[in-house]
Amino acid sequence: MHGMMLFPFLSADARSFVDAIPRLVDRIFPLPGQFRRKLSDDIAELSRLLTNRRGSRTASYLGKPAMLSAYLRYFFPWNVYRLCRLLPSLTLRLDPDDVIVDLGSGPLTFVIALWIAKPELRGMPLEFRCIDRTQVVLEAGKKVFFALAGVDSAWIIRTIKGDIHAPVYGKRPALAAAVNVFNEMYQNLPHTVSLENEADKIGKRLAVLAPQAFVVEPGVPRSGEFITSLRDALIRGGFAPQSPCPQSGLCPLSSHARASGYARGGASGNAKSKWCHFAFPTLDAPERLLKLSADAGLPKERAALSFLFSVNGAAKAEHKAESPHANADLRARVLSDDFPLSPLAAGQQPLAGRYACSEKGLVLIRGERRAIGRLSAGTLVSLQVSKPEKRDKKTNALLVDSPRPV
Repeated sequence: MHGMMLFPFLSADARSFVDAIPRLVDRIFPLPGQFRRKLSDDIAELSRLLTNRRGSRTASYLGKPAMLSAYLRYFFPWNVYRLCRLLPSLTLRLDPDDVIVDLGSGPLTFVIALWIAKPELRGMPLEFRCIDRTQVVLEAGKKVFFALAGVDSAWIIRTIKGDIHAPVYGKRPALAAAVNVFNEMYQNLPHTVSLENEADKIGKRLAVLAPQAFVVEPGVPRSGEFITSLRDALIRGGFAPQSPCPQSGLCPLSSHARASGYARGGASGNAKSKWCHFAFPTLDAPERLLKLSADAGLPKERAALSFLFSVNGAAKAEHKAESPHANADLRARVLSDDFPLSPLAAGQQPLAGRYACSEKGLVLIRGERRAIGRLSAGTLVSLQVSKPEKRDKKTNALLVDSPRPV
């Protein structure tokens, strides 16, 4: 199931730990009554600092008790939840005594999510070097981690106060992770400024650090643009994208692809708005967290993110080579929600479509509404491409029918 779905629902084991996080935070960091009554306002204020008022945010904003409390009770558990929906589908290559460097670790969000989502790693001796500019946030994360994993955990946690360029001494890491970190570097740049230079610098940093790179950013257009540029930068550095990309060629959503006519298209039929991101329902999120979100005026029926997992030297592509024969299988990753399409002929059933990414560029999958509705964003499908190929006149996306799960 994980090989097909990118965001499987939480297992019973994972859900028990994700559900426990809000209670653990309350127990480890008790909140006096007067501050609890103000919690929803503090969460809303921190949300504004992280979005439309980010220009007024200081580098040490989480050093303020009210902001740290709001972060630990809202953004931290939501970020853990997002990662726990994603990590089971990724094949991370880790061996005993490996080192993992976590850039901009915050309250050890990635470390905690990895421990929850990958139970097969819990008993493996691993060393985590967690880097962040705010020491108090790192220490808060350590308390939560050991409350979950136990003080006798096989995992060694080393915290380092510094930015993403802080030196990492000792054994070379096997994996470099960065969750919701790099947007702080590019989000204040004018939208007229290309992110390629920033992505190139970060790609070089990740390539030096480790042979595996895992980056997660918010599911917004600017982050999707950055992730696409970072993908290209890592490819130039000898890396191959493993997920979510079903292929290692030109990204159909990149500016280069659009400029060349390789792909033009977007979700919900909008040919100019598509970026690489995924959204999934939060049906299995902790009820307490959902209520807190609603109380803060930030209801979350769906969670969204942009991400990339890339590996150095991964020459063996995970997609099937293109066949010269008609009806050849084409692997594609579903990108969008479903949207209505007009019937192909009078009297036929209404159709629906979803956009997907493939080695042939952007794909528009068409089919009966019920069948298309059963797909979800992130699903990997196998498509039959008829000859001659047909393209959508509006978006230039390859037109295909009858998807099959991979």
